[in-house]
Amino acid sequence: MADTLDVLDHASSAQRKTSTMKGDFRRHIIVGIGVAKEAVQRLAAVALVRAQEPADTTDGRYRQLEREMEELNIRMEAIQKDRARLQEEVKILRKELLGYRAPGRK
Repeated sequence: MADTLDVLDHASSAQRKTSTMKGDFRRHIIVGIGVAKEAVQRLAAVALVRAQEPADTTDGRYRQLEREMEELNIRMEAIQKDRARLQEEVKILRKELLGYRAPGRK
């Protein structure tokens, strides 16, 4: 929030400094400053609304993430079991391949 106030202060300062300028350039600066002020105020309002989000919404999201983690852990365990089983099959097949001797070979 302090950053927001700082930006608004700088914008006001820039606007005061343009008071001695004439013409289109000054108008462009003033319009740009106005747009910047409005954008900063909107961002501050959005941040304030998010900060005031109900705790139950946050808790619900937390529980949902916990469930997703549990599901991912279950899937990971299944993948690890499959990997171990496949590694064992590869060992067995290698032994068979090495144990196999083609006719005419020693």
